[in-house]
Amino acid sequence: MVSAMTLRFRECFPIDALITPGAVMLLHFPVHNGIPVIVQSRFDPVSFCANIELYKVTAALVVPPVLVVLSRHEGARFYHVFFA
Repeated sequence: MVSAMTLRFRECFPIDALITPGAVMLLHFPVHNGIPVIVQSRFDPVSFCANIELYKVTAALVVPPVLVVLSRHEGARFYHVFFA
Protein backbone atom coordinates (compact mmCIF):
# COMPACT_ATOMS: atom_id res chain seq x y z
CA MET A 1 0.00 0.00 0.00
CA VAL A 2 1.35 3.40 -0.96
CA SER A 3 1.07 6.03 1.73
CA ALA A 4 -0.85 9.22 1.04
CA MET A 5 2.30 11.26 1.57
CA THR A 6 4.11 9.68 -1.40
CA LEU A 7 1.17 9.49 -3.80
CA ARG A 8 0.12 12.48 -5.91
CA PHE A 9 -2.65 12.34 -8.48
CA ARG A 10 -3.09 14.23 -11.73
CA GLU A 11 -6.52 13.91 -13.32
CA CYS A 12 -7.48 14.90 -16.81
CA PHE A 13 -11.08 14.28 -17.79
CA PRO A 14 -13.29 16.16 -20.24
CA ILE A 15 -16.50 17.38 -18.62
CA ASP A 16 -18.73 15.07 -20.67
CA ALA A 17 -16.87 12.01 -19.33
CA LEU A 18 -18.07 12.72 -15.81
CA ILE A 19 -21.59 11.44 -16.34
CA THR A 20 -20.88 7.91 -15.12
CA PRO A 21 -20.79 7.09 -11.40
CA GLY A 22 -17.49 5.25 -11.88
CA ALA A 23 -15.77 8.37 -13.21
CA VAL A 24 -17.11 10.43 -10.32
CA MET A 25 -15.78 7.82 -7.88
CA LEU A 26 -12.35 7.94 -9.54
CA LEU A 27 -12.27 11.71 -9.19
CA HIS A 28 -13.28 11.69 -5.53
CA PHE A 29 -11.01 8.83 -4.43
CA PRO A 30 -7.79 10.85 -3.96
CA VAL A 31 -9.54 13.81 -2.32
CA HIS A 32 -11.44 11.53 0.07
CA ASN A 33 -8.21 9.78 1.08
CA GLY A 34 -6.19 12.96 1.61
CA ILE A 35 -4.02 12.54 -1.50
CA PRO A 36 -2.92 15.81 -3.15
CA VAL A 37 -4.63 16.45 -6.50
CA ILE A 38 -3.23 18.79 -9.15
CA VAL A 39 -5.95 20.62 -11.10
CA GLN A 40 -5.39 22.49 -14.34
CA SER A 41 -8.01 24.83 -15.83
CA ARG A 42 -7.24 23.91 -19.46
CA PHE A 43 -5.43 21.01 -21.03
CA ASP A 44 -2.15 21.88 -22.66
CA PRO A 45 0.30 19.02 -23.37
CA VAL A 46 3.41 20.96 -22.39
CA SER A 47 1.99 22.35 -19.13
CA PHE A 48 0.50 18.93 -18.34
CA CYS A 49 3.96 17.33 -18.53
CA ALA A 50 5.58 20.27 -16.73
CA ASN A 51 3.11 19.91 -13.84
CA ILE A 52 3.80 16.18 -13.62
CA GLU A 53 7.51 16.93 -13.23
CA LEU A 54 7.06 19.97 -10.97
CA TYR A 55 4.70 18.32 -8.49
CA LYS A 56 6.31 14.85 -8.79
CA VAL A 57 3.02 13.19 -9.75
CA THR A 58 3.06 9.43 -9.22
CA ALA A 59 -0.31 8.50 -10.77
CA ALA A 60 -2.46 10.17 -13.40
CA LEU A 61 -6.01 9.41 -14.47
CA VAL A 62 -6.12 10.23 -18.17
CA VAL A 63 -8.61 9.46 -20.94
CA PRO A 64 -7.21 7.72 -24.07
CA PRO A 65 -7.51 10.74 -26.43
CA VAL A 66 -5.24 12.73 -24.12
CA LEU A 67 -2.62 9.97 -24.27
CA VAL A 68 -2.73 10.14 -28.07
CA VAL A 69 -2.17 13.91 -27.98
CA LEU A 70 0.72 13.52 -25.52
CA SER A 71 2.37 10.81 -27.60
CA ARG A 72 2.26 12.94 -30.75
CA HIS A 73 3.10 16.35 -29.30
CA GLU A 74 6.70 17.46 -29.89
CA GLY A 75 6.93 19.65 -26.77
CA ALA A 76 5.89 16.83 -24.44
CA ARG A 77 8.95 14.77 -25.38
CA PHE A 78 11.33 17.03 -23.44
CA TYR A 79 9.90 16.05 -20.07
CA HIS A 80 10.77 13.10 -17.88
CA VAL A 81 7.28 11.54 -17.94
CA PHE A 82 6.51 7.84 -18.37
CA PHE A 83 3.12 6.48 -19.36
CA ALA A 84 2.61 2.82 -18.58
